[in-house]
Amino acid sequence: MTAITRLSVDGAPGRRFIGTATPRFGWLPDPDVRVSRVLVGRSEADLDRDQGLLFDSGWICPESNQVDYAGDPLTSRDRFVWKVVGKGRDDSTVSSRTEHCEVALLEPADWEAVWVGWPSSAAAGAQYFRYEFEVPAQAIDARLYVAAVGLVEAWVNGVRVGEDVLEPAITDSSRTVPYRAEDVTRLMHPGRNVLGLVGTSGLAGRLAVLAQLEVRTNHGRQVETTGNDGLGHLWHVAAGPVTEASIYDGETYDSRLESSCWCTAVDEPWGAMRRLGHACAVDPPAGRLVLEELEPIRVVALRLPASVDRLGPTAWVVDFGQNTSGWCRIRVDLPSGLQLCLRYAELTNPDGTVNQENLRSARAIDTYISNGSPAWWEPQWTYHGFRYVQIEGIADAPEIEMRIVRNAVAPTVEFSCNDPRLNALERAVRYTEASNFHGIPTDCPQRDERMGWLNDLTVRAETSVYAFSTNLLLAKFVDDIADTQDAAGAIADTAPFRLGSRPADPVALCYALIPLLLYRHYGNDRPLRKHLDGIRAWCDYLDRRSRNGLVDYSHYGDWAAPEANLDTTDDGFPRSADTPGGFMSASHYVATRRALAELARVAGRDDVAVESDQAAQRATAVINAVFADGNGYCGGSQAANATALYFDLVPHHHRQTTLTALTEDVQSRGRLTTGNLATKYLLEVLAGNSHADLAMQLVQRREYPGWLYMLDHQATTIWERWEERSGTGMNSHNHPMFGTVGAWLYRRLAGLRLDDRAVAFSRILVDPLTTTPVSRASIEVDTVRGKAAVAWVCRDGEVSLDIIVPSGATARVVPVDEVVEYGHHRFTYPAPDPR
Repeated sequence: MTAITRLSVDGAPGRRFIGTATPRFGWLPDPDVRVSRVLVGRSEADLDRDQGLLFDSGWICPESNQVDYAGDPLTSRDRFVWKVVGKGRDDSTVSSRTEHCEVALLEPADWEAVWVGWPSSAAAGAQYFRYEFEVPAQAIDARLYVAAVGLVEAWVNGVRVGEDVLEPAITDSSRTVPYRAEDVTRLMHPGRNVLGLVGTSGLAGRLAVLAQLEVRTNHGRQVETTGNDGLGHLWHVAAGPVTEASIYDGETYDSRLESSCWCTAVDEPWGAMRRLGHACAVDPPAGRLVLEELEPIRVVALRLPASVDRLGPTAWVVDFGQNTSGWCRIRVDLPSGLQLCLRYAELTNPDGTVNQENLRSARAIDTYISNGSPAWWEPQWTYHGFRYVQIEGIADAPEIEMRIVRNAVAPTVEFSCNDPRLNALERAVRYTEASNFHGIPTDCPQRDERMGWLNDLTVRAETSVYAFSTNLLLAKFVDDIADTQDAAGAIADTAPFRLGSRPADPVALCYALIPLLLYRHYGNDRPLRKHLDGIRAWCDYLDRRSRNGLVDYSHYGDWAAPEANLDTTDDGFPRSADTPGGFMSASHYVATRRALAELARVAGRDDVAVESDQAAQRATAVINAVFADGNGYCGGSQAANATALYFDLVPHHHRQTTLTALTEDVQSRGRLTTGNLATKYLLEVLAGNSHADLAMQLVQRREYPGWLYMLDHQATTIWERWEERSGTGMNSHNHPMFGTVGAWLYRRLAGLRLDDRAVAFSRILVDPLTTTPVSRASIEVDTVRGKAAVAWVCRDGEVSLDIIVPSGATARVVPVDEVVEYGHHRFTYPAPDPR
């Protein structure tokens, strides 16, 4: 049956509120729909009559399934409806469902509320804010807009608004302050009402809140400014049962201090809570208020224990069988005043207790103090990276479950092959990526860090866009990178900038690469257009930091190579001993310049493209003059040779020499010597130059260093180091930077990758690796055009290949040199000879 489904606004399905006057509409038509048309009106009657429309896109060919609004101007609080109609190949008409949308607050002048806080808002616990207001009998609907520096959740008349946790997402509040918009009509009633906010400082270091409640009546809009205006409109503040709350250290909850009516319309609401006084007006953050549009952080899944072992009379250790991020929910039945402690960890000691050494200064302990009543309890203001939890304080076997917590990005990939170890590896990669979506793509979820490191994102971003729908999350992260940029054009090592240096290590290619990936995978050109000048300023900064044609500094280079290939004599950090940081800086500068040129061509900025291409050519010539030698680059370093080949820095006459040096080094050592960046490049270069067998030997290697070595040592997520380590150093056991092997399994082994000219998955290359010991593999990717799939079997000298091409896309099937369009296609061809 012909249909039009998966309606989205600005990349999000089912979006009610939008933060722009020019939304982008998306949809997924059936292949039988030959043309589509987007209609926007004030009411469903407008759409039905096809009259008085705000916007009519006109008929759009099936290759396009996104269009930008270009109709009558939209302003704050405007409401509209929209749908997509289509014509089938038989000229029949089909229509999508109708979606309702409204514009949030776009201008600073829209905000009448006042930022408030409590003088001790940096204290350990949560603050509870209460505001009473009257709703007239003729009220029609109500909207609540809430911003915070720190973390906040809203309540209306005793009911929590939504199910999001740990919100809003972290930003640099001196540049950007996110706010949420909610329809709270159903929670209101005529007469006396109460708005409640609970908040903690989170990672921001302080708590300040801004809440604006707007009630629409038959006579117009009534704004509850929710500020202390001296006219009785006051926030009251109390301390309550959350007595300690820290992202790193955990949460302490004293249930004896609960009040079930703190935000309901009663005269004595606080009960055992401690009333502090009236909230104070506080200085607003300097950043601009923007609607938060990425998927919120939520409890996305539950997991039951794999084992529960007694440690002592009132102590237990629970193994959930999987390292991930979140917290535990537990049944508590203790006398009043007794407490239960949960200690989270990735590892255990020989005696069975949890080993928290690698968490460094993060305590990762949740504590519940009983009021004497049985209860199920879980924290709300922290999260942990863990597989194990040690429970102290109960005599009977615990009733407990793991709550997996992250941004609610949808999984988009399914991968399988006939090697169960590689299936386990791919699963570990996905768990590692998913564990590190918390408002930003973090480096780890467990220790005293959890930051958005740009050098990691340079290589891990491609795995993210294959495995999850990260369009909104990564677009937000590019905004975060831009917020770190100073007047000279320098960006920082982490975004938001909390650790590392500014300027960032020049390997921070992700500033340009992520917008390119978003364009190719999702058709999202807005980040590249928005940040083109910022990326150019970063390149110009690196030009000014160059000496004799080469960038003159390096912080990390090819980070965390195997131990035998490290130089830790300077400061103990795991920098490569084989590969000069200057080479990595220079090569990634060239890659950034080339990516900038490609972004500029998409944006119609040909002058920038030419300028950037020429700068890349000049730097490439200097790299070859300084770093090339008779054995490839940098004395035959695997990382240098792989990087040079991957970034196409090698002159044609030197390619075979470099490739030979690389393959011979891998063969002679039988292992890799690369770190977090060049490991990705090594696998891609080997697979792309008729050495898939060598690449697969590295991927399937069970000895150190190797991914299967990690799995053989009980890993369920990817480690930070090739070494198996605990202790207080760099020893995260859930770290995505070596998870780049996931993209290799998808792109190379299964054989589904994008053409460099792809827009929104429009051009696919099908080129599976059929010359390795793996004899079967399959992949399905849920793209913006629908399902794309490749499945192949190599048996008895013949390859059977099945592919599915989504609507509006084409696929070039490399082994048979054919281009096919939408639909299911099957090929058989002789298996190529293995090397």
